[in-house]
Amino acid sequence: MLNLQRMNMFVAVVDSGSFTAAATALGQTKAVVSFTFASWRASWGLRCCCDRPVG
Repeated sequence: MLNLQRMNMFVAVVDSGSFTAAATALGQTKAVVSFTFASWRASWGLRCCCDRPVG
């Protein structure tokens, strides 16, 4: 099992409030950059499988 407390950096695709809470809980003291899924998708063209038409 991965121990996130030993990581220097992590990436999460969550809303900014949850990202900040997770970073704080893990003891991250460096500045972090967070994006909502919508902004990642707009910037990088990310798509999840639920966006694909079924059939």
